Amino acid sequence: MMSLNPPISTVGCHRCRFVSTCAGIHGIDELLGCGTIDHSLCHQNGWTCFCNPGLLARRYSEVGGFAVTPRTKLISPREDHLGIYVPMIYHCGSRREMLDVAWAAVPLYRVLARRKNGDYGPIAQNSHSLRRAFGLSEKTKIIVSGVGQDHDLETFWHYHQVSDAASLLMSLGVEAVTIPNFSFFTDYPPLHIQYNRTRMLRVAERFSAVGLGVIPHLNAVTAPEWELVATLLRDQPQITKVCKEFQTGLLCKQLGFEAVEDLVRLQDKVNRPIYPILFGGRRFLPFLSKHFKQFTIIDGTPFMRTYFRQVLRTSEGSEVHWRPRRTRKGEPIGRRLSQAISDYTARLQRRAYGNEQSEFPFAMGKPTCPQENPAAWELFAYTVRQSPDIAVDAFCQELEPSERSPSASAAVPLFK
Repeated sequence: MMSLNPPISTVGCHRCRFVSTCAGIHGIDELLGCGTIDHSLCHQNGWTCFCNPGLLARRYSEVGGFAVTPRTKLISPREDHLGIYVPMIYHCGSRREMLDVAWAAVPLYRVLARRKNGDYGPIAQNSHSLRRAFGLSEKTKIIVSGVGQDHDLETFWHYHQVSDAASLLMSLGVEAVTIPNFSFFTDYPPLHIQYNRTRMLRVAERFSAVGLGVIPHLNAVTAPEWELVATLLRDQPQITKVCKEFQTGLLCKQLGFEAVEDLVRLQDKVNRPIYPILFGGRRFLPFLSKHFKQFTIIDGTPFMRTYFRQVLRTSEGSEVHWRPRRTRKGEPIGRRLSQAISDYTARLQRRAYGNEQSEFPFAMGKPTCPQENPAAWELFAYTVRQSPDIAVDAFCQELEPSERSPSASAAVPLFK
């Protein structure tokens, strides 16, 4: 247990005025609450905490009070089923052919972004121009993904009201939006986690207010945090689709396994089916198929592999292995991307429902997952070295264990 910070009240979580919306601190530290936190980090990182009453008051007012449930009824996406796999598409690039897929995901922070002149707005003016910007056919239905790095999340939060981001997205003809996943790191003070949880609710409210279908992002680690998620779903029975990201902290094998088990327990708690959408996490497909009627994986693997001139190895099984294959001069890359998505989807289908592997083909051991700034990872640094046209956020790729860099597999943050 950390030493107490004298200026901070130590009444304990059970007597805190925010206890109804906070998952609190657990174990012996619960008796002393936020007094056990290293508050030098709060000032250094700008976290919401009792140790900075002025910042706490401003942020509490900014989100209209901390909350566990939204103030209004959220709108669920109209479509019932997305398929087992939805490809993440980052740009059109050099493709001349429009990609003809039923569903595609595109990053929120590429649809809405700051321009060179400092303005914040969309890269397209309507549904047609949005699809052309990402090289998608007119028939493709689009999910806008709110999964992103913290600097993208904070830029969006800063501008989303003044730019009327909700109405802008509605005018682009998208089918659904996953709510931005403001971080829940384990060394955050509980009040900062409350602030981030409430920000996700407020964005969901604003998107729903203009008619957008929203997919809540589930950021939870401890049992009390999962109970708060269950409270949200009980309050919003029309919400069945939920999403969770498995590409940063949950790359840690045991933590990822525990998270999918928490999703099953969540379904039992609310006593109705839920539809999990996993960003990454294809290794859990056999488990998902046993416990959920519907589920979807979203990742950018076929997109990235195709642009780095790789193709899936021929296989009748569910293995996903890639090999280099150069494109011939004048060969359209769009056809290769379409084939990669089709083959990859078939592999995932076999992995989910086939009998070729055990549920979890890895040894379960105690994880070693120290927290580290994602920008310092080799995976993130690698994307910075690429040209802007093909650089993407590394957390939007799911690599085979053998393909991860040592630094990426050894240190991952909790939780994004």
